[in-house]
Amino acid sequence: MIDKQNRVIFELIYKLIIDIQEGDLDVQLNDAIAILIKEYKSYGLIEKIFYQN
Repeated sequence: MIDKQNRVIFELIYKLIIDIQEGDLDVQLNDAIAILIKEYKSYGLIEKIFYQN
């Protein structure tokens, strides 16, 4: 089961990606992901999402 903090981060990532894809947010996806990784690098969920092989 996912804890509350990781759930909020997951929803933030999901919303960010959807908003970028739908053109509601004028940011490059690669730039947004780089910022997420930098700001939330200490969270295990970020590692699981972006550092899997």
